[in-house]
Amino acid sequence: MANTSSLPSPLGGGGGVARTEEEGARDHARECAVRTEMRQRTLELWLNLRNQRVKLALHGGVEACGVFQAVDAKHENLVISSLDSGIGVVPVALVRWSDVLCMETVEAPPTPAIDAGGVT
Repeated sequence: MANTSSLPSPLGGGGGVARTEEEGARDHARECAVRTEMRQRTLELWLNLRNQRVKLALHGGVEACGVFQAVDAKHENLVISSLDSGIGVVPVALVRWSDVLCMETVEAPPTPAIDAGGVT
């Protein structure tokens, strides 16, 4: 059996090659910068999706369409307006993100022309 104390850690800490305090600080700063960038990209994604028509593929083969409005602070729930599940339209729905297999943007259906007594 191998002595695991001499194996390098995949996280860079403990065991393996000794790191200087300066290298550790540099790695930590790099990790913080990456996390900040990912958080910023995620927030930009949610902002760009606002008021976009989306199609949701849910567990159990269920598909629904609606207009994306928001996500909660923990990214656990989506707020979808005009959610059409195929059996009716819900004005505003809270959808658990863990129930969503896939979310994609779709074009809004064309608005039917209204006949205003011959005026178009």
